[in-house]
Amino acid sequence: MGVDEIKSQGFSLKELFRDVAYQVDYYQRDYTWGEEEVRTLLRDLCTSFSHWSNDPALIRRPGNAPQYFLGPFVYYEQSKNRRCLVDGQQRFVTLHLLFLQLRARVRDHGDARRVDRLNRAITTDGAHFSIGISDHEPVLRAIDEGRVYETGLGDSLSRRNLWVRSQQIEAQLAEELDADKLDRFTDWLLDRVVLVGIRAANQDHGYRMFETMNDRGARLTAVDLLKSHLLANVGTGEDQMNTRWQRCCGSWPPTVETLARPHVSSRRRCWPATRAPTMPRTASRSTPTSTCGCGRTQSTWGWFPIAPRTSWTSCRACWRRPGSSCLSSPRAAH
Repeated sequence: MGVDEIKSQGFSLKELFRDVAYQVDYYQRDYTWGEEEVRTLLRDLCTSFSHWSNDPALIRRPGNAPQYFLGPFVYYEQSKNRRCLVDGQQRFVTLHLLFLQLRARVRDHGDARRVDRLNRAITTDGAHFSIGISDHEPVLRAIDEGRVYETGLGDSLSRRNLWVRSQQIEAQLAEELDADKLDRFTDWLLDRVVLVGIRAANQDHGYRMFETMNDRGARLTAVDLLKSHLLANVGTGEDQMNTRWQRCCGSWPPTVETLARPHVSSRRRCWPATRAPTMPRTASRSTPTSTCGCGRTQSTWGWFPIAPRTSWTSCRACWRRPGSSCLSSPRAAH
């Protein structure tokens, strides 16, 4: 493929995971989909399937059922059977959780053929998961083996969320899908649900596409963009930097985890300068000071490299108090 040449191709879920392993670059955010995003995805899939399953002609010829478009994703190829996701991680991981829960249900019904079909989507060789995110491994192993995963203080945001979303999918499947339709739903999901893959030329091209797609609007938080910026410029120390980042995120108390989740707002976040990495400031932005919501602490705030109009702030005291609301606006115009 030529320099920065972009290719696209449609994949059914069966084709998407056939003998291919996916990895996620370090600059990608954690798995952050919440209850509403997962509920909407699963409800849309079940609703589309129910329209198809009520048509006798399509039941007789399932290959004629309309395809369900699940959106685009962006990737680049590391090798013949290894792809690196640039954009689409949230849907891929959620689909992986869905596959695991579906397999558990069809296995309980003794459907060996569907178990085998789902195995091919879940793993590349019967042992390694198709989505090779090492941080997710302990949770996915527990789900795979039917065990309860006990979250701990040192767990990343992804691990904590994976287990909760997995339990949500299990409950919603039982609610929205009758047991006698499991076999047809599994076949429909693997054969007729389609994503369009947009292939970047290489890793650097993937970085540029990721930032172009996500530095507008509110899909990524400032924390996600900061992580992308740091890892894109750290050089050869990506492994160590990513490990330290995950350790830092794992130590956040629950009241701070909301900073790492997307929030639909025109306001952008800033951190106390004492807690933020040293970042270059633009000439048009000064360093504002403000008194926090508890009225006790005056703090200096450091801007993120890509900063919106106003800021969320919180002092160390309020940061440690569950349920506290500590908001202030910078005094300097920017």
